[in-house]
Order: sequence, then structure tokens, then C-alpha cells
Amino acid sequence: MVDYVDALKYPVKDPKNFAIGFMLSLFWFLLFPLVFVFGYVVEVIRETLRRTDNLPHWFTWENWKLFFKHGVYVIAISAVYLIPPLAVSMAATSIMGSPIQVFLSGGSLNPLGLSLLFLSMIMFLVSLFLLPMAIILYAAGESIHYAFDLNEIIPRIKKAFIPYLKAYAVSIIVYIVFLAVLSLPLVNFLFGGVMFYPLLFSTRLFAKVFLEYE
Repeated sequence: MVDYVDALKYPVKDPKNFAIGFMLSLFWFLLFPLVFVFGYVVEVIRETLRRTDNLPHWFTWENWKLFFKHGVYVIAISAVYLIPPLAVSMAATSIMGSPIQVFLSGGSLNPLGLSLLFLSMIMFLVSLFLLPMAIILYAAGESIHYAFDLNEIIPRIKKAFIPYLKAYAVSIIVYIVFLAVLSLPLVNFLFGGVMFYPLLFSTRLFAKVFLEYE
């Protein structure tokens, strides 16, 4: 059974490594630091699959190179999954304009644009649902082609469907809680650093589900 308490404790088990990731994540708006953060996430998965409780450490040049490589691949994987629904959404908007503006102005929605909008929403939901398993399979096999092998991804999700779905629901709740915290005065400027915690929590949780049902 997946240990949710372990996943909650995991990000702060090693304060030094967490602090470095926190500080790096503060500069998310520069984009480049996110490459290393996403790469760090891959190593979190790999440490979990080795059945250790260790956070990857930032203290060697070799690890920084590894984080960079993994981060580039994670961004590429995410782009392949998310750009198609984004493109369909943009096409829908270009055809009918903003649905909210059309509604407020009392106009009628273009049927083709509306259909594309619904299609893009479905595509986003499917892509976001598959993405955690895709990244875990990349981390496990350290080959990007595993991230797009639906013959591997879908059976693994089906095998652990309820725990995977629970991990998804709990991750969303934790993200919402931390976003609520960021609405407090004098906290919102820490956005990237604060969100580093739920990122590690969610990663650990999905990796634990994968490990238990592999």
C-alpha cells in the first residue's frame, strides 16, 4: 500500500537539498532554472525506484549535468503531450474568439470553434493524465522513447488505475492547498520555491505507485 505520509515527509527529509531546489525554483520565471528542477524530479523518481528515501543531491558537477540532461528531456516530453491540445485550443479561439467575451456580449458561439474547444479540453485531460506515467517510464528506462510507448503506458496505468487515480486526486489537492497559501500577503513572491514542495511530493507519490504495481 502506498504510504502517503512518507510522500508528505519526503521533500523535507534532507533540508539542505530541499533548500537548494527551493532557491532554484524561486527563479522559475527565468525558465532556465526549471530545466534543472525538472531534471531533479527525474532523479527523485530514480531514487524512489531504487527503494531509497534519499533526495538526490546537488553537490557535484556530474549531478548538475545529469539534471540538465533529464530536464531537457522532460520539457520535450511535456511539449509533445501538451502542444497538440494547446494548438487545438488556439484554433478554437481564433475561430470564435474568447468564449467568455462572446457570452458576455450576448453573441452566439461558433459551432466549429466550440467543438474544437471541447476537443482541446478532452485532449488536455488525457495528456495530463498520461504525463506522470510517461515521465516515470522515461526515468525508469532512461530512454525518451519509453515516454511515448502507449503500449507500455496504458497497461501500466490500467494495472494500478485506482492508486494512480488517487495519487492524481491527492496531488491536485496538495497543489491547491499550496496555491491557497501563496495567496497570503508576503508569500506570493515565493511562488516557485513554495511549489517545489508539492512537485516533489507528487513525484514521490506517483513513483511509489509505479513501484508497488510494476
